[in-house]
Amino acid sequence: MAIAEDAQDKPVALVTGASSGLGKVMAEALAAEGYQVFGTSRDPGRAAPPSGVRLIAMDVDDDASVENAVGAVIAETGRLDLLLCSAGFGFMGPIEDSASAEMIAQFQTNVFGVHRACRAALSHLRRRPAAKILVVGSLAGIVGLPYQGMYSASKFALEGYCEALRMELRDSPVRVALVQPGDFSTGFTGSRRFVADVSAPHAAAFARALAIVQEDEANGGDIALIADAIVRLAADPAPPLRTVVASAEQAELAEARPATDPAEWEALIAEHYGLEPG
Repeated sequence: MAIAEDAQDKPVALVTGASSGLGKVMAEALAAEGYQVFGTSRDPGRAAPPSGVRLIAMDVDDDASVENAVGAVIAETGRLDLLLCSAGFGFMGPIEDSASAEMIAQFQTNVFGVHRACRAALSHLRRRPAAKILVVGSLAGIVGLPYQGMYSASKFALEGYCEALRMELRDSPVRVALVQPGDFSTGFTGSRRFVADVSAPHAAAFARALAIVQEDEANGGDIALIADAIVRLAADPAPPLRTVVASAEQAELAEARPATDPAEWEALIAEHYGLEPG
């Protein structure tokens, strides 16, 4: 397909999980900054596309789907300057009650989906003079959250993955960075998945933790702040590995974690989620 003249000089961004919520807002922010943005969705015909964004089909759980989507972008534009990995979902439930299949599904999307996208895109990103891979992590990737253990594990995995990938690409033109959002008011709450059954020993504590999580998210910040951070990182020739985007209180806690006594930290998190001491 021929490349339109007015698009030839625009940097090209591919945003996974862009049909709704945070992914949609970030894709629109990049388009407003002058990027030619391709957003991905499992079913791009189900929802109106984000403003200024072309929605294309991609299932990050499927190797061929990811490779085909990246190939389609390259076939149309001849370039890829930015990969933004946003596709993912939350999961809540006691670890004790969670099936292996539920954990596999969590990692399939949140971790392996990022790897599939990076692997498919990297050979094309290397051809650009200042390419970026930006990954949406979470403060749950530095704090093991009770009853969100599998979600936290997936975000912890991204921390290590991105740190290693960044070092492996030091001698290339590709820079890797993570954003670590705290609580924000998005569609994430409504799309969260849950364990099939909560056993009696966990029922009361899980109910308290769930209510607190939902309240924290309902009172969370404006996701435009995350989109602003993504735009800044995309423009930064030397972005930091990690950027916390959160309330002042959550940002302070994240900064204090390395120097906090582990027992004190555990008590602080447990108290926030209403967990009774043993």
